[in-house]
Amino acid sequence: MEAIQHILGAKVAKDVKRSAILPALRRPPRNKILLVDEPGELLDENARRFLEDCQALTDKKKTSVVVAMTPREYGQLETAAGGNLALLNPKDLHYLEPLNPDQGRTIAGRADWALDLLPRIPATWQREPFLLELLLSLAEELPELRANVTELVEVAIRRASLQSEHDYPNYVYGNGLNDDQRLRLREAVDGRRVGTTFRSILYRCGLLDADEENASLADPVLHDHLPPTLRIHQISDIHVGQDMVTESQIDDKAKGAIGKAIKGVADKPSITLREAYRRHLAELGKAAPHLLIASGDMTSPAKGVDGITEVHEWLQKELRPLLVNHRLLESNDPRICVIGGNHDVDRAAVGKPGGERARHLPFAMAFKDYPRPQLELPPEKRDGGLVNYKRFGMQFLLFGSSEVGQEIFDTARVQIRDALTGHPDAQKAIDALNEEYTDPGLVAQADLDRAVRDVLSGSGLRIAVLHHPPSPLPPIELAAFGGLLNAGRVKEAFLKCRVALALHGHLHIGWFGEECWAGEHDDWVLRIASAPSLSCDRKSVSTRNGFNEIEINREGKDAFFVTVRRFEWTGQTCEPTARLGPFSPGRPRPTAAASRSSTM
Repeated sequence: MEAIQHILGAKVAKDVKRSAILPALRRPPRNKILLVDEPGELLDENARRFLEDCQALTDKKKTSVVVAMTPREYGQLETAAGGNLALLNPKDLHYLEPLNPDQGRTIAGRADWALDLLPRIPATWQREPFLLELLLSLAEELPELRANVTELVEVAIRRASLQSEHDYPNYVYGNGLNDDQRLRLREAVDGRRVGTTFRSILYRCGLLDADEENASLADPVLHDHLPPTLRIHQISDIHVGQDMVTESQIDDKAKGAIGKAIKGVADKPSITLREAYRRHLAELGKAAPHLLIASGDMTSPAKGVDGITEVHEWLQKELRPLLVNHRLLESNDPRICVIGGNHDVDRAAVGKPGGERARHLPFAMAFKDYPRPQLELPPEKRDGGLVNYKRFGMQFLLFGSSEVGQEIFDTARVQIRDALTGHPDAQKAIDALNEEYTDPGLVAQADLDRAVRDVLSGSGLRIAVLHHPPSPLPPIELAAFGGLLNAGRVKEAFLKCRVALALHGHLHIGWFGEECWAGEHDDWVLRIASAPSLSCDRKSVSTRNGFNEIEINREGKDAFFVTVRRFEWTGQTCEPTARLGPFSPGRPRPTAAASRSSTM
């Protein structure tokens, strides 16, 4: 405001604060220029009336009205004016220019140490008077930081972001921009194209570094406040040995020489969905996921434990190189997490002494270098399956839900199986017996108790992963013991842990749900996302194959907004078919009326 008043001339400009705006607009002022500072409350009440009062003051009293406002407030005036140039003319819109070097030296002229420090201050901190003044004031308060500009900047960002201090992100991003402007700024953060109109406004306000399509965030405090979107892919029920192939998108009549001559269409042979998914990641390029979760059933009865090793090789050699980096992920942060499913056990060990742990050893050995539930160990000796992404502020809670299962309860059937084992012509009979295995889910209570104990003292976004569904769906009712035997206790632990999203597979069906125990756990809302099978060709499955994509936007240190999209294969391409969110962890979705009011 002081800069604007200086430009206008102190003798003719009157600075009117919020509480005095309305009286000043409705009585003859002595000054020829009336300077109005951020009329936000008046615009919220009646922006059209504000414009009409300004016009009347200009026409009748010959007083010019200069309004210092945020981009959001200008958007309100544009809407209220409705294109009436007499009320609001875009030609009258002016922006404060960035500080020039002489102005920067003037601000730093308080002391010799400040002038010496100025050349070492990043250019982004020298664009705006507030930011430069903040940095110099902090250096004056803490002289020991003058030698380390990097640390000085880090402290300044923390100070600027504190609500008890400057609350800078809230004023600039939360209150200073409207919903559309915030969305466009987030697009720039993610490297996406920003429309010309929004790009120009954000650049002139010093929020973008250039008025170009590939502009990036210029404001250093908002750069810390708004990290890029974190993308996670959830794949499940790969079932190596039952691989589904893509359908051809080309009609038979359009193939061959005729098709090439008429449409330029070349034959496209079908490929496995696993290979199609790998190609999809490669085509995404910079938009590929940062993290990958495989939520169980890597193998199938046809492959047995050999399929587990095959999937490990596929994940490590073919998918891991396609995952992209994120500036808030450390070099040692796990990029792939895995969960064992009911098919990922060694059936030969089931029913034998020590088999309850030994059946999980092939999976444990294959994925010993990945975060996973440690079902090969007794529950009391496990580490809890907690994976921390500290810089981003997120945790994965990995639960092994295949604690039991694959048993045959009929003694005669066990004897038949054992007698057939090793016989060269007996595989079909063994497979038929395998179909009679039971596959209930169960999460050990010790794992649930450990998770609650380990996470209650922390904060951030929490995502739970398991194989079996924590809430029943119709397919579960068609198969005995198809779900979690202790689903209630599992969800109770999720609510206690403030889990924002639970991911699972097992059913080969894409499904989203929301659950809240009214009056319990502060009415926390648990979101649940079931992933379809990535590549299984089981004929009993009526849904398409696919995967889930989770996008997480973070604002500040602990405000998260999550969107889950389901992608399904249609021929040789995958398309989004359903969406959950965006939602804020634990909070119910806004009503339609609330959604409308938030964008007005």
